[in-house]
Amino acid sequence: MNLIKIIQTLQTQEDCIAFLEAKRWGNGKPVCPYCKSTKTCKHNIKGRRQNLQCQDCHKSFGVTVGTIFHHTHLPIQKWLMAIALVADAKKGISSRQLSRNLELPVKTAYSLIMRIRRAFDVKNPELLGNIFEIDENLY
Repeated sequence: MNLIKIIQTLQTQEDCIAFLEAKRWGNGKPVCPYCKSTKTCKHNIKGRRQNLQCQDCHKSFGVTVGTIFHHTHLPIQKWLMAIALVADAKKGISSRQLSRNLELPVKTAYSLIMRIRRAFDVKNPELLGNIFEIDENLY
């Protein structure tokens, strides 16, 4: 997905979460990232975002658990835009450039780039489903 499509189709946090849920679980039932159970239900906490809860281990989780988006306060739309910018930059992108493009502090942009690069790590292909493209070559 390129930057324009992200801006056009994923305008709210809820849109982004629905997009991640579709990518992670497809049309199937959500899977607990802790015990791999499919016995899950929606769990509402007043004043907070809706989470899922596992019926086996009783842990509460969201779609970002176990991903590079986990434990972040940054909107997922900015994450997806950062991924698009990092993946699209032929010779890489500096944290200062990413900071300017996404209106983020430089340290935050640096942290984003490092997490994205770790996820793109060729030595760890299972993070991307074993199919990814680097330097216009399929690996």
